[in-house]
Amino acid sequence: MVGKLYHKLWEAGSIENFKQAWLDCVECLYLVRKLGKVLHRDLSEGNRMILKLADGRVNGVLNDWDMARFVDADDSNMELDNEPRIGTPPFMAHDHLRMQCVPHYLRHDLEPFSYILVWAALHYNLKEGTRDRQPHPVVAGWMGSRDENRSSKLFLLMYDTDLVEEASATVKPEFAGVLTEWIGPLQFLFAGASLNHYKRLRTDPNTVSNPTVITPPMAGSIWRPLHLLDVEEGVLKGAFSFGGDLTFKKFMAALNVTPRTWGIPNFLDNADEF
Repeated sequence: MVGKLYHKLWEAGSIENFKQAWLDCVECLYLVRKLGKVLHRDLSEGNRMILKLADGRVNGVLNDWDMARFVDADDSNMELDNEPRIGTPPFMAHDHLRMQCVPHYLRHDLEPFSYILVWAALHYNLKEGTRDRQPHPVVAGWMGSRDENRSSKLFLLMYDTDLVEEASATVKPEFAGVLTEWIGPLQFLFAGASLNHYKRLRTDPNTVSNPTVITPPMAGSIWRPLHLLDVEEGVLKGAFSFGGDLTFKKFMAALNVTPRTWGIPNFLDNADEF
């Protein structure tokens, strides 16, 4: 039934339809998290779909909730995921590629949306309704091992000049605007939030409890050994939303898009909390 009603993202027909469907799925994610206290936890290009309407417009459909999980009512006691890490590796958050035992927050569901934009810009032929089968060299590492996948994402996230220039030169023409208006701002949002958070960890001894030194997320001069909370006992303080730097509201602001409220009073109250 789903296969007959819905279409894949690359079958959007136009960049306007693609952007609308992508945004619908982002806002659906927050709606379900806000009202239902549910996280999706397995976002990929295959479960963000399109419903084509009679007037030529589209609605985005966020499908495949098999791996979804309820979170605590106040998010104060989110348990660690001790199960084998789930998700679709090319679009998984880099935290979950680095460590098995990591809580899953809304920002981990938002991060794959930035990856799908990059992936789409390099592979989707919207007018033809097709996608390139061969992974683009810029993101080929996403198809490799966990370490290759994580490193590839971090180098792109942290604005590796060569990778960004290669990606900019080879994006599909209809995605040129998406590159400058959405992909770039989201890249700076995620990079800035991550760097600010880890900087706080290095400089503020009150940020962690029971500290233990573990491998930093990326080697290099900007990263130094970090005193992180022992993952067997809890989570990084502030890791929930990187100290408020990476929330749904900040995500939408980076896109320069005002979130819908769906007619629900006070819907966006406290949207800067997660």
